[in-house]
Amino acid sequence: MLSWLGEAKVRLPSGWQKEYPEKPAEHVMRATFVCALADSSKKITSMTNWGIIGLGKIARQFAEDLQRLPNARLHAVASTSTERATAFAQEFNATHAFGSYEEIVGCPDLDVVYIATPHPLHAENTLLCLENGLPVLCEKPFAMHYDEARRMVAAARRNRVFLMEALWTRFIPATETAINMVENGEIGRLHTIRADLGFNMPFNPASRVYNKSLGAGSLLDLGICPARTHFFRKAGSVRHRRRCRIHHHRCGCILRL
Repeated sequence: MLSWLGEAKVRLPSGWQKEYPEKPAEHVMRATFVCALADSSKKITSMTNWGIIGLGKIARQFAEDLQRLPNARLHAVASTSTERATAFAQEFNATHAFGSYEEIVGCPDLDVVYIATPHPLHAENTLLCLENGLPVLCEKPFAMHYDEARRMVAAARRNRVFLMEALWTRFIPATETAINMVENGEIGRLHTIRADLGFNMPFNPASRVYNKSLGAGSLLDLGICPARTHFFRKAGSVRHRRRCRIHHHRCGCILRL
């Protein structure tokens, strides 16, 4: 059982194009990321039983990817609706379906839980699992603010339970290659990192991207990815964050090292 926030290094499996011809690379990489976590959960077994709290779009993608792994399966799901949980469990062959988040922590043979609820619930749901001894993979953003993150990390260490943010782009081959190039000095000393990410999101005040009660804003949505350019921290320490640009669906930052 791990008592710290860890990062497992994952590479895309060789021959993935033949094994998953109908899926784009991102699906296979996300599944590979989950497979690595399956080997880092509280029990090292031949099959890792996953649970999911929150059954929206991202949870569906996660459940689809679990089906592609030989050593992981969806064991339990939890929703605020018994009907929705039951339908989701039936679709993805999960053994247990719960109509409340609290019930899942008592599920037998559950190894690890993926948190896929709206942003403001991440800390609450994560703490629920950690305090009951369940390892957690929490969807980004890890928390809404520093105090929540501090309490989550403290709970993981206190209970000696694995806790990690689900930032799957950290493990794609392009990121691994870039990190290795920087650390090996192939491009010289790194002085500045510029990272931008954006997509077109039509305005909808009810959507999680624009609704403040759901943790809206590009910083907590897209901003996580460019802000995580500290992947390259071994090349030098960050002395100054020169600019962070946040505007609706566009997010970017420049770090001077």
